Amino acid sequence: TVFRNIAFASAGAALLLGLSPNTFTWARGKDTIDALAEEDSNLGEFSILILLSTVGVCLMASSTDMLVTMISLEIMSLPVYSMITLARTKGSFESSIKYFLMGAAASGVMLFGMSIIVGSTGSTRYAFIRPTVDQHLFGITLFVAGLFFKIAAVPFHAWMPDVYQKTPAAIGAFMSAAVKAAGFAALGRLLVMVLPMPAGFPEGFVTILLVTAALTMFVGNGAAMFQKDFARLLGYSSIAHTGFMLVALAASMKVQKTYGVQAMVFYLMSYVPAAIGAFAIVGVIERKKWDPDPFAAGDRNISSIDGLYYRQPVLALALVVILASLAGLPPTIGFWAKLRVFMAAYHAGIL
Repeated sequence: TVFRNIAFASAGAALLLGLSPNTFTWARGKDTIDALAEEDSNLGEFSILILLSTVGVCLMASSTDMLVTMISLEIMSLPVYSMITLARTKGSFESSIKYFLMGAAASGVMLFGMSIIVGSTGSTRYAFIRPTVDQHLFGITLFVAGLFFKIAAVPFHAWMPDVYQKTPAAIGAFMSAAVKAAGFAALGRLLVMVLPMPAGFPEGFVTILLVTAALTMFVGNGAAMFQKDFARLLGYSSIAHTGFMLVALAASMKVQKTYGVQAMVFYLMSYVPAAIGAFAIVGVIERKKWDPDPFAAGDRNISSIDGLYYRQPVLALALVVILASLAGLPPTIGFWAKLRVFMAAYHAGIL
């Protein structure tokens, strides 16, 4: 239910961002709305694609079958490939191709892993998987690696910042929130909630997951410090937050209890509003008043926010709160989310 609510909220926010001619500004005069209505803006296609992708997110969040997870993943992903191109620029087409290639690689790896498990068990249901069997463990490792592409975990994060850089703000908000939530919902069900607890995972599998989490946090935070493009910075920030949520997931796997998953869900609930808000502000900053197209790409250089407080003080204060939450500074909700992750890791003996 929580993941479905996250999907609905993300879709609603993306629709508001995409359907607002000036993206949350109050300067929507009659001339601007008429101009938007007269041109081929693809708003109808955008609405349908967002809703279709949301259906995939909801199915993926409630799946207990590998085949259903795969089908849901494609229902979620295929509309996103199309939505990225709505800016109609060379950069957006390039980003769409890169994201499609990442998705194709993820699907291929997941299908290979699923074929190994089906050949061994004769079923695609999670309940038939036994991680203590080497063949099953190899298959589930490949399946999880495919999901890592979707949540942008290192080393499966390649091209993700490039995609965020050229993606329209509305679609970027949906990708950073709903798509990531769907990936973690599938991981949580597969690794903790569905597999039989007595079987458990080998200690080496949990160790690999922790190493992946550490590398993801290091690469995401380290690379973000050198970015000059605001959307690209948010892309690396999304990668870093993936690392924190992987730590919570590993905590539940280590002790075979659900409080790590609960910390992961709480972290997602704190991250999603901040990520959507950040991309909404990107949309406001880059939007040109004379351009009624909500998918038009503008200047996303970090220098464009210089003096923002003097131009739009409310927007500047909102940006400060959002970035503080993403950084985990007290007393924002991002701080409490990170604290819950660290507490889960401590109780599991990871820290």
